[in-house]
Amino acid sequence: MNDSRAEVVLAHVDFLPVLEQIQAKLKCVRQVVVLADGNPLPSTALPFAGEYEALLAPASADYVFPEFGLMLPRGMV
Repeated sequence: MNDSRAEVVLAHVDFLPVLEQIQAKLKCVRQVVVLADGNPLPSTALPFAGEYEALLAPASADYVFPEFGLMLPRGMV
């Protein structure tokens, strides 16, 4: 994760103990979004941003994606 300079990590609740073990070595990670599959969230010392489904819940399901030209590199949007 350090090589990619990831600032936000999405992780399943099962992997939180692994992230806690390496937390001190993660140089860029600022927030962790947890995928809990409806299960209760354990307490953690990780920089917790929220549970994935709970973060999406207030968003509109009617988002209209803009059209992109076929030649436009997807990373440049």
